[in-house]
Amino acid sequence: MTPDLQEKALRLALETEGLLLMLRQRDDVPAEVETMLQEKTAELAALCTPAADGSAKPQTAEREAEEVISEPEPIAVAEPEPEPEPEPEPAKEATPEPESAPAPEVAAASEPVCLGDKLAGAAARDLRKALTINDRYLFCRELFDMSNNVLNHALDSISAMSTFDDAKTYCFETLEMDPDNPATDYFLSFVAKHFAR
Repeated sequence: MTPDLQEKALRLALETEGLLLMLRQRDDVPAEVETMLQEKTAELAALCTPAADGSAKPQTAEREAEEVISEPEPIAVAEPEPEPEPEPEPAKEATPEPESAPAPEVAAASEPVCLGDKLAGAAARDLRKALTINDRYLFCRELFDMSNNVLNHALDSISAMSTFDDAKTYCFETLEMDPDNPATDYFLSFVAKHFAR
C-alpha cells in the first residue's frame, strides 16, 4: 500500500471512529450520521481490499458475501505409502552360555511404594518440611489441641532423638497420646519414616 493510500485509510478510519463515538455518546444524532458511517466504512473496506493485480478496487456487498460463503477448493492429499516390513534376521546358532552363579532373588515388597511416600521419605529427615498441610491440620486437631506451636515443639524434640523407640516413648509418656486414636498410629508411622533413613 502506497503512502498516499495509507494516509487516506488512516483519515477514513479516524472519521469512522468519530462517527461511531457520536452515535454512542449523543442522544440527538441526525439520521445522516448513520448514512455517512456506512459510506465511510464501505470506502475504507474498498481501499483496504487489493485487486488481483495489486491495485485497490472497491467491492460490492454481494461480492463480499460471495467470498465469505464460497467454500474452499479441496486440497488433494497423497496417501502415504506403506512402509516395507523389515526382513527377518538370519537365525544365530545357539551357543551354550557359561555357567554362572544364580542371580540373587529380589525380595518382593509387602506393599507397593507410591511416589508420595517416596517423596515424604526423602523429606522426612526434616520433620517439619515432610509434614503436608493436611497432615499438619489433622495432627493439630486430633493430637495437639489445635496448637501449631505444640506440634512444632514435638517435631523438634523428636528430630533430636536417636531412635524410633525413644520417639514412641516420648509420644506416649510425655505427650500422653491416646494409643487407641487412629491419628496416633498415623503420627507414629510418619515419625517412623524419619528414623528409617
